[in-house]
Parts: sequence; C-alpha cells; structure tokens
Amino acid sequence: SGAGVFAGYLGRDDLTRQVLIELDEDRGLCYRTGDYGRLNVTTEQLECVGRRDNQVKLRGQRIELGEIEACILSSDTSISNCVVIKVVHASSDYLVACVQRQSDNNDEHLLALLRSHCESHLASFMVPSLFTLLDRLPLTSSGKVDRCQLPMPDFSSLLRNNTMNCICMPCSNAERTIACMWTEILYLNDNNDEIDTHTSFFVLGGNSMKLMKLYYQYSVHFKIDLVSLPIARLFYTATIAEHAKLIEQVDVQKSQVSEWKPLHLSSDA
Repeated sequence: SGAGVFAGYLGRDDLTRQVLIELDEDRGLCYRTGDYGRLNVTTEQLECVGRRDNQVKLRGQRIELGEIEACILSSDTSISNCVVIKVVHASSDYLVACVQRQSDNNDEHLLALLRSHCESHLASFMVPSLFTLLDRLPLTSSGKVDRCQLPMPDFSSLLRNNTMNCICMPCSNAERTIACMWTEILYLNDNNDEIDTHTSFFVLGGNSMKLMKLYYQYSVHFKIDLVSLPIARLFYTATIAEHAKLIEQVDVQKSQVSEWKPLHLSSDA
C-alpha cells in the first residue's frame, strides 16, 4: 500500500479489480502480491510461506513453474504428465521435474531428450536440475498431483551431466582452474567428486550471487574485466567448458592487441 501502488492496468479493469483492493480509508489502495504469509506470534514478524499461483523465486528470478511443465509436456509424446517443484538441498535451491512417462523402454534417451529440449526452449535458470521419471505421479483424492508424496530426488547425480553415463573431465589448464573455483564457491570440496564440464553452474545449485563471486575470482586470476568479458555472458553460457572458451577468447584478443605496433615512417619517405 502507499504511494508506490500503481493506478491500475490500462484498459483492463478486470485485472485491476483482481489485484487492487481498498482495505480502509487510511491505507487507500492495496496491491495483492499473490504471496501467502503467516504471523509469527513469537517474533511478531510476517513470514512469507509461498505463492497463490504456481510461481517460485529461485536464484533471484521469479519463475513460473507452469511454463516449465508446458515445455516438458511438449518435448515427447510418451510424456503424459509432469510436475516441477522447488527443493532445498544442502542449503541450495533446485528445480526438480517429476515426469510421468508411458513406457520405461529407453529412459536414458528420454532423459537426454528432456534436458536438451528444456535447454533449447527455456532460460538457463529455468532448466530443472534433476529429472525424475515415474510410472505414475501420486494423486490426491480429488485427482490432483500430491506434491507431498513425490519421491525424494537423487542429488548424487548432480556432479555429472545427467544426459551421459560418464563424466567429461577438465582437459585444459583453464578448465581445471575453473573447476577448482566452482568446487570452492558451490561448497563441493567435501564430496571428492569431479564436476562434469558440461553441467550448468545453475544445475549444481549456483545462483546470481555465487556467479558474481565466481566472476570476481575470474577477474583476479585471469585478469579480465567487464569490457573484455561482460558478466551477463556467464549467465547464458554456464558450464565449465563454455566459461573456459570465453576466457580463452579474451586471452586471444589481449595477445592480438599486445602484438600491435605503430608504423614508423622514415624521414626519407
């Protein structure tokens, strides 16, 4: 409420009535944010406990889960239903897709297809970290998906590319250095596992704040800046292999600049 509340949607009185209400004369118009809240009687603070709609906040972004579910359903005719949920694991937030498929004849192929389709049609921060294939999604007595009865996801597969059985190990000096930085920032040191060079930073639990920390380490170690490598490019190319390629391209550009020499004309010319 207050001066920051907008006047309404232009030409859409129906939408305006849905989100703007007048509680009393003192507060004037109030905006329905769509968040569920509860009052903590101990601390006397209002706590946000969820959304009325199917949106979640993840890695600093507001995400519509229905958009991800629609993308998954359109990927293959063998998929009859799906639900995407946000799961907290090891103090990090992840998107997990539970997919109901008609046959389990070729699950590895279907998992590869799902990830490839989502990566092609969704922003990187919207691609689920894990895909769980089920014969049938649990339902409530009213026929809706029972999210409380969904199986716990297996996070042990996060460090490798979910579409492959083997891990693509870092092969260049840049990739090995970047992998060490990732393990430190993502708190993977205790796992004693290698990170697949084609696994997304966001799939592993990274977020915008952790990416900024990573960018700072890049800038110090590889001596890059916002001009030579804008941080926005790291959001859209978010794997070790892609980051190494970007940094190597910056090194090539630097070497080309350093090799330039002015043309000296002799006085006899």
